[in-house]
Amino acid sequence: MAKRDIIEKLVGTFCRPASWQIQGNKEKFKIFVLRNNDIGDLILTTPLFEALKTIFPNCWLQVGIGDWNREILMGNPYVDEILPLNAPWHNKVSCRHSPNSPIGFLRSLCYIFFSKEARKLSRQKSNMGIDILGSLEGTLLMHKAGIQNRMGARGYSGGYSGCQKWRQFKIDENAGRSTLRYAEMLGMSEIDLPALRPQLYLTKDELEKGKASWQNQTGRKKVAISTGAGFSEKCWPAENFCELAQKMYARGDVELIFLGSKMDRENGEELKKAIPELRNIAGSTTLRETLAILSMANFVICNTTMFMHVAAAFEVPTLVLLGPWYDSAQLHHDQWGHKESTILGREISVGRQELTTVQEAFEHCSRILEFAA
Repeated sequence: MAKRDIIEKLVGTFCRPASWQIQGNKEKFKIFVLRNNDIGDLILTTPLFEALKTIFPNCWLQVGIGDWNREILMGNPYVDEILPLNAPWHNKVSCRHSPNSPIGFLRSLCYIFFSKEARKLSRQKSNMGIDILGSLEGTLLMHKAGIQNRMGARGYSGGYSGCQKWRQFKIDENAGRSTLRYAEMLGMSEIDLPALRPQLYLTKDELEKGKASWQNQTGRKKVAISTGAGFSEKCWPAENFCELAQKMYARGDVELIFLGSKMDRENGEELKKAIPELRNIAGSTTLRETLAILSMANFVICNTTMFMHVAAAFEVPTLVLLGPWYDSAQLHHDQWGHKESTILGREISVGRQELTTVQEAFEHCSRILEFAA
């Protein structure tokens, strides 16, 4: 038996819950949702907050997130309270070691039993907890916080063993749809679920500033480009992005803005050398400003990152280009795609070993821009 399986059984025994007992939806009570993961993960979770408020109109909805995600939930009318939970598992910011490693799990235990943030969660006296990811660490955190009614996921990271209710992880199910399974388990019918679209809320002033970031030249389509995606194997080659951007600009009908973090700025400068008119603002905008700029775009070209989910929130068509890490563009679309997104990459099952070529990407972009608003 693998060590992780043994730990899973131990956590299930230690956190063995009592029977599920929850108040009717007329009583005001606290629901805690844990989403201490990356930005895109939280964006995909946002329709669940509307669903929970529909099922339990009088609940006090608390969402536990890392500080890096706070701006995503600003202005969200369904979230009553944001709890800072910079938990060191399953994210790229506070997680320095794999949660499956001994040191990673030890760091997680220290956080759960000794951190100020975990102690604050215990004082909340939440009546129900949902760990979206469904991790062992999340279940331990909810148990330590005294949350009696717990929901998690089976088949991903073991957390179901200490929960009364769980969804079944399916590798080919859309991640946003999987999240809404929690609402179904709480009694919402499929027909009443919120639309499967990320929800981001920007102020009128933010939208105006986002619009002003584009030059809005007559007849030119606004195209945002980003090359960031974590480690290099996940990325379509930066030189391909540069060549694609040159082809796009040569059309004569596009305006280009390069977006990303400070780490992406160097790639943006390479594109700017090739296209002086391109604006490289990577690393110089806040997350909210980036959302607003993307909301005003006609088209987005990126690796598989939060940009595709932000674009979907504002119904902006997106081309997602996969690096060699991914064996199936179709599977990736099934997991993470949206109605407006096209994901191109390798398809090993049908013998396509090569990455998408620049010409293939350009041809797709040209087709989309013909119909872009």
